[in-house]
Amino acid sequence: MKQERMSADEFRQQFGGKPQAVASGKMRLPRTPKMTYAEATYERMLRGEFPDPYEIRFERLTLILDSGTRYTPDFSVWFENKIVLCVEVKGRVKLKSFDRAATKFKEAITSFPNITFRHAFLTNGNEWIMQEKRLNNPPK
Repeated sequence: MKQERMSADEFRQQFGGKPQAVASGKMRLPRTPKMTYAEATYERMLRGEFPDPYEIRFERLTLILDSGTRYTPDFSVWFENKIVLCVEVKGRVKLKSFDRAATKFKEAITSFPNITFRHAFLTNGNEWIMQEKRLNNPPK
Protein backbone atom coordinates (compact mmCIF):
# COMPACT_ATOMS: atom_id res chain seq x y z
CA MET A 1 0.00 0.00 0.00
CA LYS A 2 1.39 3.39 -0.97
CA GLN A 3 2.04 5.84 1.85
CA GLU A 4 0.64 9.31 1.39
CA ARG A 5 3.36 11.01 3.43
CA MET A 6 7.04 10.38 3.87
CA SER A 7 8.35 9.86 7.38
CA ALA A 8 11.31 11.88 8.70
CA ASP A 9 13.53 8.77 8.51
CA GLU A 10 12.50 8.08 4.91
CA PHE A 11 13.22 11.71 4.00
CA ARG A 12 16.69 11.54 5.52
CA GLN A 13 17.43 8.25 3.72
CA GLN A 14 16.32 9.62 0.36
CA PHE A 15 17.63 13.18 0.60
CA GLY A 16 20.20 12.99 3.40
CA GLY A 17 20.73 15.24 6.41
CA LYS A 18 18.42 18.02 7.48
CA PRO A 19 16.14 19.67 4.94
CA GLN A 20 17.34 22.90 3.40
CA ALA A 21 15.23 26.04 3.11
CA VAL A 22 13.13 26.16 -0.04
CA ALA A 23 12.03 29.18 -2.05
CA SER A 24 8.58 29.48 -0.43
CA GLY A 25 9.87 29.08 3.15
CA LYS A 26 11.28 26.40 5.38
CA MET A 27 10.47 22.76 4.95
CA ARG A 28 9.17 20.89 7.97
CA LEU A 29 9.69 17.16 8.35
CA PRO A 30 6.68 15.20 9.57
CA ARG A 31 7.10 14.01 13.10
CA THR A 32 7.39 10.32 13.79
CA PRO A 33 4.41 9.53 16.03
CA LYS A 34 5.24 7.95 19.38
CA MET A 35 2.69 6.11 21.48
CA THR A 36 1.99 6.88 25.11
CA TYR A 37 1.63 4.06 27.63
CA ALA A 38 -2.18 4.23 27.33
CA GLU A 39 -2.06 4.14 23.52
CA ALA A 40 0.33 1.17 23.46
CA THR A 41 -1.83 -0.71 25.96
CA TYR A 42 -5.00 0.03 24.01
CA GLU A 43 -3.40 -1.00 20.72
CA ARG A 44 -2.88 -4.52 22.07
CA MET A 45 -6.58 -4.69 23.00
CA LEU A 46 -7.59 -3.31 19.61
CA ARG A 47 -5.49 -5.91 17.77
CA GLY A 48 -7.31 -8.62 19.73
CA GLU A 49 -10.68 -7.14 18.76
CA PHE A 50 -9.74 -6.64 15.08
CA PRO A 51 -7.40 -9.46 13.95
CA ASP A 52 -6.19 -9.91 10.36
CA PRO A 53 -7.38 -8.94 7.72
CA TYR A 54 -8.17 -5.64 9.52
CA GLU A 55 -5.44 -3.01 9.39
CA ILE A 56 -4.85 -0.80 12.43
CA ARG A 57 -3.08 2.49 11.77
CA PHE A 58 -1.66 4.80 14.44
CA GLU A 59 -2.05 8.55 13.75
CA ARG A 60 -2.03 8.02 9.98
CA LEU A 61 -5.40 9.58 9.21
CA THR A 62 -6.19 13.29 9.41
CA LEU A 63 -9.77 14.40 8.98
CA ILE A 64 -10.63 17.92 7.86
CA LEU A 65 -13.72 18.88 9.84
CA ASP A 66 -16.62 21.07 8.68
CA SER A 67 -15.09 24.04 10.52
CA GLY A 68 -11.84 23.63 8.56
CA THR A 69 -9.83 22.39 11.54
CA ARG A 70 -7.94 19.12 11.42
CA TYR A 71 -8.45 16.11 13.67
CA THR A 72 -6.14 13.11 13.83
CA PRO A 73 -7.60 10.16 15.75
CA ASP A 74 -5.10 8.02 17.64
CA PHE A 75 -6.14 4.85 15.80
CA SER A 76 -8.07 4.10 12.65
CA VAL A 77 -9.21 0.58 11.82
CA TRP A 78 -9.49 -0.28 8.13
CA PHE A 79 -11.01 -3.18 6.22
CA GLU A 80 -10.60 -3.34 2.44
CA ASN A 81 -9.79 0.40 2.15
CA LYS A 82 -12.81 1.43 4.22
CA ILE A 83 -12.67 2.99 7.66
CA VAL A 84 -14.36 0.76 10.21
CA LEU A 85 -13.57 2.69 13.39
CA CYS A 86 -11.66 5.76 14.63
CA VAL A 87 -10.43 5.72 18.22
CA GLU A 88 -9.33 8.54 20.52
CA VAL A 89 -7.36 7.27 23.54
CA LYS A 90 -6.88 9.24 26.75
CA GLY A 91 -4.74 8.14 29.67
CA ARG A 92 -5.19 8.78 33.37
CA VAL A 93 -3.74 12.27 33.41
CA LYS A 94 -5.85 15.14 32.14
CA LEU A 95 -3.53 16.97 29.78
CA LYS A 96 -3.87 20.51 28.45
CA SER A 97 -4.95 19.07 25.11
CA PHE A 98 -7.83 17.09 26.65
CA ASP A 99 -10.59 19.69 26.17
CA ARG A 100 -9.42 20.65 22.67
CA ALA A 101 -9.32 16.97 21.62
CA ALA A 102 -12.80 16.37 23.10
CA THR A 103 -14.21 19.29 21.10
CA LYS A 104 -12.65 18.04 17.86
CA PHE A 105 -13.85 14.51 18.62
CA LYS A 106 -17.45 15.73 18.94
CA GLU A 107 -17.18 17.75 15.75
CA ALA A 108 -15.73 14.74 13.89
CA ILE A 109 -18.82 12.71 14.77
CA THR A 110 -21.08 15.25 13.09
CA SER A 111 -18.70 15.92 10.16
CA PHE A 112 -18.33 12.21 9.33
CA PRO A 113 -21.66 10.55 10.18
CA ASN A 114 -20.85 7.26 8.42
CA ILE A 115 -17.79 6.54 10.61
CA THR A 116 -18.05 5.02 14.06
CA PHE A 117 -15.91 6.83 16.64
CA ARG A 118 -14.77 5.46 19.98
CA HIS A 119 -13.43 7.34 23.00
CA ALA A 120 -11.33 5.13 25.28
CA PHE A 121 -10.32 6.34 28.77
CA LEU A 122 -7.85 4.62 31.09
CA THR A 123 -8.93 4.99 34.73
CA ASN A 124 -6.67 5.16 37.78
CA GLY A 125 -7.55 1.53 38.48
CA ASN A 126 -6.15 0.54 35.06
CA GLU A 127 -9.61 -0.19 33.68
CA TRP A 128 -10.86 0.99 30.31
CA ILE A 129 -14.06 2.96 29.81
CA MET A 130 -15.11 2.95 26.16
CA GLN A 131 -17.84 5.01 24.57
CA GLU A 132 -18.82 4.51 20.93
CA LYS A 133 -20.45 7.39 19.09
CA ARG A 134 -22.13 7.58 15.73
CA LEU A 135 -24.95 9.75 14.49
CA ASN A 136 -28.25 7.88 14.87
CA ASN A 137 -29.50 8.56 11.35
CA PRO A 138 -26.58 9.34 9.07
CA PRO A 139 -27.51 10.97 5.76
CA LYS A 140 -27.45 8.63 2.77
